[in-house]
Amino acid sequence: MPETRDTYAYFFVRDFDCDTSDVTQLLRFAPTEANNKNSPLPSGRLRKSASWKRVSDLPRDTVFVSEHLESLLPLLETHHAAIESVASKFSVGLQCVGFYTNAHPGFHMDSGLVRRVAALNLSIDFDLYCYCDGECSEPDVDSGSPVT
Repeated sequence: MPETRDTYAYFFVRDFDCDTSDVTQLLRFAPTEANNKNSPLPSGRLRKSASWKRVSDLPRDTVFVSEHLESLLPLLETHHAAIESVASKFSVGLQCVGFYTNAHPGFHMDSGLVRRVAALNLSIDFDLYCYCDGECSEPDVDSGSPVT
């Protein structure tokens, strides 16, 4: 099993100009994190856009992002009609993030998970990063794959 730095997934709402509390009221469940447009960043600059997200309840050392998606789905399925309504006004979707060291565990979504996400009509974005001890940019001449 690879060493994992940080792995998580979340449902997001973007591209809205209303207050984040309005999004929460429409969805009828609370965000894990929400930021209004023009609210201050730690740097002192102002946010260029608003964001609303509900992060998986699983620990962030859970290796597989598919497990984080599975943990979010019961809540999202319960609020399917509200999500459809919000999606008609704003951008919504799922974001999967993984930071790994020395090895990447790969990614798999079984057909049941794919069907459940598709039923919610959500996009899925993946930001997966592997910080390896050594990388080689020279391709293997025979196979075209990187030399290890």
